[in-house]
Amino acid sequence: MFYDDSLKILGRFAPLAVYYITAKDNSALLNKLDNAIYRMEVNDPTFDSGLLKKYFPHYKNTIFNYDEYLFIKNAPPIRIAYETDRAPLSFTGSDGEFHGVQRDILDEISRISGLKFDYVPCRREQTELTYLEENKLRVISGVRYCRFSAQAKRLRFSIPYLYSGNIIAGTDPLKYTGQEELRLAMVEGAASLKERVAAKYPKFKIQTYENTEQAFNAAVSGEADFVIENRYVAEPYFVKPKFRSLKILSLTRIEEPYTLATLVYYVPANDEKDWNSETFISIINKSIEQLDPQKISASVINRSAENIYKYTLGDFIYQYRGQFVILLAAAGAAIAFLLARRLKRGRFI
Repeated sequence: MFYDDSLKILGRFAPLAVYYITAKDNSALLNKLDNAIYRMEVNDPTFDSGLLKKYFPHYKNTIFNYDEYLFIKNAPPIRIAYETDRAPLSFTGSDGEFHGVQRDILDEISRISGLKFDYVPCRREQTELTYLEENKLRVISGVRYCRFSAQAKRLRFSIPYLYSGNIIAGTDPLKYTGQEELRLAMVEGAASLKERVAAKYPKFKIQTYENTEQAFNAAVSGEADFVIENRYVAEPYFVKPKFRSLKILSLTRIEEPYTLATLVYYVPANDEKDWNSETFISIINKSIEQLDPQKISASVINRSAENIYKYTLGDFIYQYRGQFVILLAAAGAAIAFLLARRLKRGRFI
């Protein structure tokens, strides 16, 4: 049917749900099975989609099933929290709006699925689950997938919609041999990155900072030996004069998958009674499967080009601070000499 040009598919059911069945009083076994299935989904959010790709490759352009269609039709605009300071991936622009690669991808997911999104700025320290619940922010964008996250039991992850590498840099790259314990600066809140660093570089002692600027300052000042940051977020900082002493370590990129995450135990308001986190994630996953990789690559290139660092007066002063010190010293000496001559003349008069 899929390859017969004389036939047209009007619709189809989603793959059938399959269950284990046992006696009602066998709760111990049921709990083990439920937990195993849950951990399987949390450990690898791409598991279901991977099975479909492997055994049903012709399902690439997935059709939404009837439950998903009803969800899309009845869902109010969904409030999605986004990070405000991660240009070019996710940031608030000068117009106060959400911009970046993730905005482009989410807009495309909205177009494919038919779901409407409202984007709400959310600082990193505000992404605690209680804050999200209180403010009806049931969905978070740009979640770096972390299979051992302490909060994973309350979140359900989509499959990754973007993969992005990280780089490690320091003033003296040769300092790292893998044998000594060195301090690594990192932006706080990156739990998944911390785990990946600990697994790949067990000798690093991780120090967290409020933002990228502070983490880079720590590496330059000697407060930390190295800094790790997303490659796209970090690139403009290496152009800044005060950070030009930093050198990138080769072959140290740690790739992170970016996902959407939704609260599993979110209590819907009256106008959200039809909310179902599993149905929502299913719709998102099917939409992500239909994203055009070329469009995502173009977005990364364009947003990175827009994020070129712009020099400031402070950068100019910092770059030529040595010359300024010499000029000021010379000017001070000249003024002192003139004052001395004036005083000397005054005595003669």
